[in-house]
This record gives sequence, structure tokens and C-alpha cells, in this order.
Amino acid sequence: MSVEEAAGQLAGAIKETASWKSFQEATAEFEQDRVVSALFQEYRQLLAELQQAHGQGSPPSPDETQRLEQLQTRIQSSPVYQKREVAANGMIADLVTANLLLSEQLGFDFATNAMPPKSGGCCGGGENGGNGSCGCG
Repeated sequence: MSVEEAAGQLAGAIKETASWKSFQEATAEFEQDRVVSALFQEYRQLLAELQQAHGQGSPPSPDETQRLEQLQTRIQSSPVYQKREVAANGMIADLVTANLLLSEQLGFDFATNAMPPKSGGCCGGGENGGNGSCGCG
């Protein structure tokens, strides 16, 4: 059996778990909620604008920061967001368990060693698509 075949089997097994199915269902509900989707879109837009301004040396105004925090609070207080977070935590717990079992059998931390190398620093400079405008990339 090849690594690719084994990975496919592992992915298939993960997709059959209750935690994966619960997360997929909760994510679909989150994405279909029009109010939360609109808030999330506004949050992402404002965040992108503030990050771009920061990259150009312009800190956010207190009003902008307050608006961002208000949007975040409204999103996080919604039942669909909270359901998605609970489901995500359950799925992550299962994935952590899988990593521990793989790591034990292999003799090294599987997840850490399977990650692609990072580059570019906190702003995502280099191959992550950002420009490293804060000087880190």
C-alpha cells in the first residue's frame, strides 16, 4: 500500500466519524445563516481594510477597532457560531487523538513533521501570498 492510498483511507475514516459529520453540519448551518453570514462578511472586509492600512503605517481609529470588536461579539454570540465552535472542538479532539496514535506508532510527532515549512513571517510574506510589509517577511 502506498502512502497516498493510506492517506486516502485515513481521510475516508475521518469523514465517517460523528465529530466530522457534526462539524460539517454545523458549518453548513453557519454558512446558511444570512444574518451571521452578512456580519461575517462585514467583519472580514473591515479586518482586511484595517490590515491594509496597518501595512501602510496607519493604525486603526478607536471607532474602527470598536466596530470590529462589535462585529466579532455579535458573530460569536450567535447560536450557529457557538454550535460550530463546539463541533470544531470535538473534531479537533479526534484529530489530536489520531495524531497521538500515529506519533506513537511512528516514534515522532506526525503532525509537526507533516507540516510544510513556514516562510515569510507574521504577515505572510514569501510563498504564503503576503508581502511581509511589517518587515518580517
